[in-house]
Amino acid sequence: MDSDKEKGSFSNMIHMNTEKQTSTMQIASQPESINQVEKLIDEIKAENNLHEECYGNILVAVTEAVNNAIQHV
Repeated sequence: MDSDKEKGSFSNMIHMNTEKQTSTMQIASQPESINQVEKLIDEIKAENNLHEECYGNILVAVTEAVNNAIQHV
């Protein structure tokens, strides 16, 4: 596949779902709160039929980001 086709197909994949869904939550700044974040991501996976690899990538990225944001005492 040449680069123009790759760019086009990638662009089409990005724009397929124009409906945006957001989820927010507030958690205590404690390592134990990661479980709540994992549960939210599990719910999002189930609701949106996410592919396992995509789910795994999201789970790792979000839990790492939250863990980094938690104020460790």
